[in-house]
Amino acid sequence: MNKTSKTYCFGEPGLKNTESVIQAVSEKIDETGIKTVIVASSTGKTAIQFAEALKKKVRLIAVSWKKIPPENIQTLKNQGVT
Repeated sequence: MNKTSKTYCFGEPGLKNTESVIQAVSEKIDETGIKTVIVASSTGKTAIQFAEALKKKVRLIAVSWKKIPPENIQTLKNQGVT
C-alpha cells in the first residue's frame, strides 16, 4: 500500500499561519477519521480558533506552558475543549 503525506512549511512563525494550519488539520481529519487533536495555545486564543473551526468534529485538547486567562478557559470549556 502506498501512502502520501503533505508537509507544510511556513517562512515565519506567528498567528498569520493559524488559519492555514487549521485548514490542513481539518483536511487530515476528513481523510483519516482522526478522533482527537491536541493544540498548543499559550493564551487559549489559538485553541478557541481551532474549536470554532472544527465545530466538535473531534475531541480537542488544549495544552499550554503558562496559565490561560480565565475568560478563555471558560470559552474553551463551553465549546467542549479539555
